[in-house]
Amino acid sequence: MAALVASLVLTLAIAIISIVQKSVALSSIGRESQFAFYAADSGAECALYWDLQHELFSTTTDPTEITCNGQTVPISTSQ
Repeated sequence: MAALVASLVLTLAIAIISIVQKSVALSSIGRESQFAFYAADSGAECALYWDLQHELFSTTTDPTEITCNGQTVPISTSQ
């Protein structure tokens, strides 16, 4: 009887550990996805700012670089 109870408790513990590991992995993936989303959103906002304030992406000017968050970013006009 003790062996049966011990094996049931062990099986339950292994199942719980497996669920926790999967939850931690999904949480980590979700957090990194959120960081990537906000980084892309910041880049789009910076490009929009430069376009609205300096008309950088108009058809008459040839943009070479912009500065966002203290970093200079080169602009490529080739398609």
